[in-house]
Amino acid sequence: VTFSHQSIPANVLAEIDDFIRVFEDVTTRSTWQQSVIGSSGQSIPASRPEVCFFSAWDFHVPPEGPWQVIEFNDNGSGLLYAGLINEVFYTLLDPAQQVALEAPLPVVDLGRRVKQMVRREAKAFFGEVPDGLFLILDEPEALERGKFGGEMGMLRALFREEGWVSEVGSTADLCWDGERLQYDGKSVSFVVNRSTDFFLEKEPQPEPQPEP
Repeated sequence: VTFSHQSIPANVLAEIDDFIRVFEDVTTRSTWQQSVIGSSGQSIPASRPEVCFFSAWDFHVPPEGPWQVIEFNDNGSGLLYAGLINEVFYTLLDPAQQVALEAPLPVVDLGRRVKQMVRREAKAFFGEVPDGLFLILDEPEALERGKFGGEMGMLRALFREEGWVSEVGSTADLCWDGERLQYDGKSVSFVVNRSTDFFLEKEPQPEPQPEP
């Protein structure tokens, strides 16, 4: 948030939009994914139905150009917090005097949209919204000293508004009972992954030894 006006030419934004569309088009192709994974020496994983809700792009747009991609994030950590800041900032600027500024999505509507996306994702995977725990997951260190504890609490509150049992939890507190992922004695049905590895691997089980 800054009170200094920053102007980005429309043609630059159009180029960035085109780049993101091309990136998404290319990286979702199975041939591209197989090529990248194959060149790394890894085996191609089984196809999975999950998709990512949020994509956050960081671009450097220096005055002299050209723009550069700095970072691509796929968790949208500060979405709800940014929504609050944008709404307050827009209101304080007096919208009637700032006709050139497009009004941000109200926070209430933003929260409603997040819940709609979660519901749609859950139904696509399970066929219906599951009854188990909706777990917002992060690494222990991030939960202890990270910046987005409040953000995850806001997301948990949104889920609970829908009647979904929801908690913010650490990967260190997870366990596998042989059939289901467990957290604090509850079966986990849906995971919102904040910054952990997407594929959690269980400890290898010792092979049974033949009887003498």
